[in-house]
Amino acid sequence: MLQGPGKRIIKGRPLEVDFDCLCQRRNRRSGIQRESRPGDLSGFATSQEFAQNCDKTFIESRQMNRGAFEAMFDIHLTGEIVTEEDDPDFKAVCGEIRIGAFRERFVARVVSWSAEQYEKQWESALRKIVTGSTTTALITDYVEPNLSSGNSLWWWPLYREGESVYIQNQLRMLYRKGDSVYMQDQLASSGPLDLQFSLQRPWESIKERTIVGAEGSKISEWATTVESIEDCLVRRFKQS
Repeated sequence: MLQGPGKRIIKGRPLEVDFDCLCQRRNRRSGIQRESRPGDLSGFATSQEFAQNCDKTFIESRQMNRGAFEAMFDIHLTGEIVTEEDDPDFKAVCGEIRIGAFRERFVARVVSWSAEQYEKQWESALRKIVTGSTTTALITDYVEPNLSSGNSLWWWPLYREGESVYIQNQLRMLYRKGDSVYMQDQLASSGPLDLQFSLQRPWESIKERTIVGAEGSKISEWATTVESIEDCLVRRFKQS
């Protein structure tokens, strides 16, 4: 779902992730080999035993690849440029986040931030999770609150619990008061609660993880692993 209103035109060709390559790398890391030499019966009493072992190895590889895909994480800009017919000053780029089988495209306005600044923020946020932080957030659309083009913030908070990472998607409104920026929030019982917001430390404005909303409805959430996020750092940002 593309974020934001208006009739938009997307130009360019999206990029794809080579998931087969990633699965093969995970296989090698765990010592699973999908290829065997024909006719090599060394270590097996019969050819039937050899065939059964090959089947078992292939099934283990398929199961591991399926698990890797279910936990797969990726975020990147696609290289597409987004414009609006009724707003010639609108400037944005298209991106995509993938968590397992879930995929969502988003529009990142390049008004306050450049495309490179978004990517730098993602790298920093993912690095925090990999190095042990329990919360961080991926900002996918930001405009300074004092600009006329909007004051909203789209982000994806990440919550680490052990080796698992839970991800949600949230829209927040920002406003400026003096030299400070605040994030508007709404608590069902006690009314509005405004949190001071810093682009340098956005994780400080993340609320505790909850899976039930104020009205009792379930909050959408996706799960991945620390290993999958580390793979994304290597693949997208050349970080090992």
